[in-house]
Amino acid sequence: MAASTMTSSQPLADQGATAPGVVGATALQHARREFAGAPLYADCASQGLLSIAALEAAVVEMEYQTKGEQRHAARAEIFQNVRSLFAQLIGAEADEIAITRNVSEGLNAILHGFPWAQGDNVIVCPGIEHQAALACVLGLRSRGIEIRSAVAADGVRLDFTALELLVDTSTRMIVVSHVSFLPGLCCNLEDLSLRCRERGIFLLVDAAQSAGLLEIDVRKSPVGALCAPSGKGLLGLPGCGFLYCSQQWSERIRPIYISSTGLANQLLHVQTLADGVTFAAGSARFHLGTPNWVSLASLQVALTQLIAVGPRIIEMHVIGLARALSKAFQTLGYSVRAGTPGEARSHIVSLGMRSDIADNQLVDEKLSSLALALKRGGVRFSVRRGMIRFSFHLYNDLSDVQSIMDISSRGITAGK
Repeated sequence: MAASTMTSSQPLADQGATAPGVVGATALQHARREFAGAPLYADCASQGLLSIAALEAAVVEMEYQTKGEQRHAARAEIFQNVRSLFAQLIGAEADEIAITRNVSEGLNAILHGFPWAQGDNVIVCPGIEHQAALACVLGLRSRGIEIRSAVAADGVRLDFTALELLVDTSTRMIVVSHVSFLPGLCCNLEDLSLRCRERGIFLLVDAAQSAGLLEIDVRKSPVGALCAPSGKGLLGLPGCGFLYCSQQWSERIRPIYISSTGLANQLLHVQTLADGVTFAAGSARFHLGTPNWVSLASLQVALTQLIAVGPRIIEMHVIGLARALSKAFQTLGYSVRAGTPGEARSHIVSLGMRSDIADNQLVDEKLSSLALALKRGGVRFSVRRGMIRFSFHLYNDLSDVQSIMDISSRGITAGK
């Protein structure tokens, strides 16, 4: 099998990598300097790397805490800056953005604050959704909402035809991942969102595996709401998340939890309680108490870095790396699930066949040997549901793909 290893006569550019252009390459090179000394890391689908500048911002915020300094005005500015930066990243307005603790909080805010009526139904595709999203959807059963399950094509792809067969006049919402956590296929968000809008269906999107990695424009793809975490593609510390809710819908969704930070008047007094509460305008109504200031400090830097490079350039770069790795592993005889040429690809490449086993376990002997070789070679990747998963970000380049393949080829040779 050593003869199948990529060599100088088989440059990675010929393996399917896509160049983002001279300007994009320069921006990426500049950004990568912020991650100098990082390991051979191909697992942003689990957790993104933190840049040097983002780390420094987080440390500074923690140092203020050790000194007991009050930073109300400065923190309020960071809070609004982060809302505005994420809005800029996805083509939204700042008042359409709420800062949450994680994706689950955002999903639950929409699912359980939505104006459901008796007999309504929601559609989800269990075969491709993460268990965290499914748990949020299942909570609707206690409210009498029918949950309809779409069948994934080939067990891994969102099938629009299968979705449409389940839609009727009582369908109020569809819940979908922009990019599946496994094997990492990307749905056509623009097409699906426009279909939903034509039928008056609310589209709720889990962007845990796409925000900060693929270009998202909520004006071109008019979703009802979209949720994203801080610690994956957005390259911040974990502990924060984002909820985008369109202006068309935010005023119609009632928060399931109420905090003074989500109210129009945050200076409540006992004598005003009898008058009830007035929620803040837009998505600010979903804010819940004190946020994670350390995570927000890192995010302010990370989002600025992502925007400086540009979502389209990052998307071209990471998809190009994923395509190169996919073709190289196919050359070595592995079963690769990274999307066919006619499908929308992502930054994720998964090897093997999905099975219903616990994460971090492999049943395929060939994959187990490969995983051992990769670990010994210092490659950071993940194992999910019996598959090996790689995922790239702006800090990766073609040398990382080459190193992964060199380590894999040596491991195969050693195992013979």
